[in-house]
Amino acid sequence: MFNGEKKALDASKQFTKIFAKKENPDNMPTFTIKTGPLNPVVLLTEMKFVASKGEAKRLIEGGGLKINQEKVVDWRKNISVKSGDIIQAGKRRFGRIR
Repeated sequence: MFNGEKKALDASKQFTKIFAKKENPDNMPTFTIKTGPLNPVVLLTEMKFVASKGEAKRLIEGGGLKINQEKVVDWRKNISVKSGDIIQAGKRRFGRIR
């Protein structure tokens, strides 16, 4: 009603793509992060997906962090991050590593 029918259809397609088909969104922010071994808590805080390290630990322990559609379940183990990786925190926060 406020943004027009075209924007409403685009939003509907994105919603279906992300939540029903479990695919990545078309538009996601890009982050410049140091590649190589990195603690997942540091990764989430550097990307500003969480407000604190405690929140990052809870998110990871709850199975809410995925890197390239693979869950990260232990916040104590370093993970390997490279350019082009897609990070998902929770259901709605996506980002690409540059």
